[in-house]
Amino acid sequence: MTEAEAAVCRRTSAAKKSRLCFSSSIAVLRNFSGIALLVTASTSTILITTARPTRRGLEAKNALSSSSVTVTPPQPEWTQWFEVPVDHFDDAADRPSFKIKVLGLSKFAAKTGPIFFYSGNEGSIGGFWNNTGLPFSWAAEFQADIVFAEHRYYGSSLPFGDKSFDSPEHMQYLRVEQAIADYARFMEQYNTENKKVVVMGGSYGGILASLMRQKYPTLFHAAIAASAPIPQAFNLKTESDNQMTFYESVTHSAKQVSQTCPGFVRQAFQELETAFQAAARRTSRSAGVEATSTSSRPTESETATTTTLDEIRKKFQLCQNSLKPSEWSHFMQYARNAWTEMAMCDYPYATDFLAKLPAWPIKKACELVDAGGKSGDPVQGLADAVALPYQSEPGTCLDMYKLFVECADQTGCGTDNDAKAWDYQMCADMNIVVASDGEKDMFPKRDWTLKHLENYCVKKYNVLPRPTDMAVRLGAYHFDTQGAGSISNIIYSNGLLDPWHPGGYLQNLTDSVVALIIPNGAHHLDLRLPDEINDPADVVGVRLQEKKLVKMWLGSSTAEKQDISDGSINIAKEPERPLVGGISTDGHRRRGDERQHQVLDEKEKIQDEDIDNKSIFFV
Repeated sequence: MTEAEAAVCRRTSAAKKSRLCFSSSIAVLRNFSGIALLVTASTSTILITTARPTRRGLEAKNALSSSSVTVTPPQPEWTQWFEVPVDHFDDAADRPSFKIKVLGLSKFAAKTGPIFFYSGNEGSIGGFWNNTGLPFSWAAEFQADIVFAEHRYYGSSLPFGDKSFDSPEHMQYLRVEQAIADYARFMEQYNTENKKVVVMGGSYGGILASLMRQKYPTLFHAAIAASAPIPQAFNLKTESDNQMTFYESVTHSAKQVSQTCPGFVRQAFQELETAFQAAARRTSRSAGVEATSTSSRPTESETATTTTLDEIRKKFQLCQNSLKPSEWSHFMQYARNAWTEMAMCDYPYATDFLAKLPAWPIKKACELVDAGGKSGDPVQGLADAVALPYQSEPGTCLDMYKLFVECADQTGCGTDNDAKAWDYQMCADMNIVVASDGEKDMFPKRDWTLKHLENYCVKKYNVLPRPTDMAVRLGAYHFDTQGAGSISNIIYSNGLLDPWHPGGYLQNLTDSVVALIIPNGAHHLDLRLPDEINDPADVVGVRLQEKKLVKMWLGSSTAEKQDISDGSINIAKEPERPLVGGISTDGHRRRGDERQHQVLDEKEKIQDEDIDNKSIFFV
């Protein structure tokens, strides 16, 4: 297809475009393989201290440019279904196939421009389109085509339709290798003009973006892998092995906004656990079961102070008519999961991504916890905080079994079919083991070891987790502290507010496989649409570096290359605003110099005077 024909395709209506431009799977679809963001300027550590940006007016314009962006990503210009084999590695002549959903925006695309491809992850692709604005903010400047592809078994891309989750036999094709093969096959047929492709992805999508660059380097020229916990998912040794755990990171975020918050949360959970234990003993006695030890009998003090399960049910606004002692495990995980969602989505503005949340939800949750704790009712404070991500309307009851589903992933699988798919992947692919210990974190102790995971997966799917298999199957074992072999052009970005960051790459692997740290960033904040009013300065700087790296890898000027290679970053510093109790005077939480030193002390691996370390560290 000529450029003139492509231009016609971009101008035609959706119906006509479907006939003209998508008559075959190799037509003019421009690919934008999920960008995996990884930023590093050089092999030296760069510490940059900047103030939070002042409020600026946001110009909402129809056209996207480097200087102005719309408040939300534009709607897709086209939707298409691309046919892929159920099993890419089946050579049978009659192998079955199905279609994956693909969304695109091609109005900025030029013949010399790249393709930005988003590697869809564990959910409907529409949700990721609406929450991944970075490629749209770059589109006009790069003259890029944008494509988002949906992951098999998620959203509407179901190999066996409504029966896709009926049996392990149907689910066995839900593997990472199959998913990235879907994207590679699509790009091979879509990119008829041999454009350079930058694949972007966040979280699991970031893992996919990195693997796509590694396994299909001729199809995907560069990758941005944001918040991608590859070492943790593939059980690889990294420099971050001795850093904090997932739930310790959640606790640390709470402590950053309130020194008293974690203590009140611990106190509340202890009171809750005591109440469930006391109720269990009462149930045993009423059933005629004698206690076998003194520790199993309630003391006079315990009897006098224990909150009843009915009081707990009312405080947490649960829909259930009653709470049973046997429901402690699910109830605890339900409450803990609320903090997981708030920590991952601890963004500087209100969002509706994993849940409908206010700006800086951890700060808001801790305000509620502190209010309850200081009034003598920490359980009520915790209950109010837990309701934040779950309650769509004030006063509505909360069904803890619909809002939280227990699964192989202790950080939560979501609900509905997407939860079924992710549950299976945690057994077959990821094998991520996360637990709370009640000591370093503010949550009750809940063991979850590889043995627990094995028992769960074998019983449910007859699948035995093999923690090192993924690295061998996909060659990810090359990504270790010794370097990345021949792999290049990958950005790994991590926000220190994101509880997944300890499981990611926090230092460069090579000069072109780089790590970018965002102290004020939550889960793949850098991939979200830039917000000129609320974005912390560090994520603004990270996006600038990501853009410079992508330009260099796509073929930029010598000046731009030098700007990156020497580690220089030009960010206009703004005046420091006085802090009031950790909050800036404009009402925003700010983690500035004080957070820099806390983070450096906590990690003990990133030293501001050590220029040999391997990440760019924005503060």
